[in-house]
Amino acid sequence: MKLPTLPPNISVLDIKTNMEYYDEYYKLLQLNFPIEDELDDYDEMKQVFLTDSKIINVTQESDEDDESESDEEDEDSDDSDEEDEESPSNITSKYVYNANAKRQKKQDEKKEGPFPVTISHFLYDEQKKKLIGIFYVEYYPISKVAQLNYFCLAPGYKGKKLGKYMLNKAYACTKQLHLKFIKWIKLRQARTTLGRLPYAIGTETEFYFEYKKKEHNLPREVVEHIECYDKEVLELKEEESFFFLAETNKIGVEDGILKSEIRHAILEKLGFSHIPIKYIQPPLSDHQAPCYDLLLLALNSKNPIPSARLLLYMIEFGYSIEEGWTFPSSTWFNIVAKSLLKHEKITLSDEQAPWQE
Repeated sequence: MKLPTLPPNISVLDIKTNMEYYDEYYKLLQLNFPIEDELDDYDEMKQVFLTDSKIINVTQESDEDDESESDEEDEDSDDSDEEDEESPSNITSKYVYNANAKRQKKQDEKKEGPFPVTISHFLYDEQKKKLIGIFYVEYYPISKVAQLNYFCLAPGYKGKKLGKYMLNKAYACTKQLHLKFIKWIKLRQARTTLGRLPYAIGTETEFYFEYKKKEHNLPREVVEHIECYDKEVLELKEEESFFFLAETNKIGVEDGILKSEIRHAILEKLGFSHIPIKYIQPPLSDHQAPCYDLLLLALNSKNPIPSARLLLYMIEFGYSIEEGWTFPSSTWFNIVAKSLLKHEKITLSDEQAPWQE
């Protein structure tokens, strides 16, 4: 995807390696996401970035590095069954496992994981010395699906194609990470038996096989649906294997910033389409309820989405924010699962915005 050209006075920076801008970064998020519980806690978000920046920046664009990593993996594969501490798989595993300090603590205590990889960049106006735009994406390594969590511009900078640039940049960075995961999985599968892959790059079946043994309450039909999908993602063409999702308010749900009808029209112009499923956002904290007021969208995708992939995403999403494994028996999960289990693949809606459920 070709990125639009930025004006010479605008820079794009990774927040993880530019934490001196964090206060200004968070203030812009607060301005655009004023509703209580809509925005992650200041300290928790900061800790995510600080922890990530100490491990590795996996979104750096370097095709040369990718090739060298691949060659090294092939050379090493016949020599040893031991995983090199600095091999791509282990670096990525560390990255995912440490993507959130709070979640890391839960993982250590309860052997839970993996959790989403966070990618967030911001635009900076060098002339006015002002942070003017943000995107924040989470990549889920089991379902291999990206979700756009935050996306905003400062007042006075809208209508200048900066939003299109940020969205394309978010898509490109996350897709690059996705393709690295696919590459590492293929390299490992040739020499690794079930149960030996690190969770962060393990196959879908391996992940749920392990937790099914621990009786974590996933319905049998859900597990069987997922297991049918396991190898499919590795066989898809690159352009068909990556899905970039986002949420938006349903018609009639107002946030005080923008009417839903206008927001839908903007998102459609940016390249989003509605995924026609019964979507419910999991409760994001212990004191929140599931959210029934959102629609799920996909960016730049003309291909049907395997329903098992969306089911994996919903399980991984719920798993990443819940202390235990009670959500498979919850009402919200069963409504979504029932909707997805009816179909092998979900065809994106050709309905024009504003979108109905």
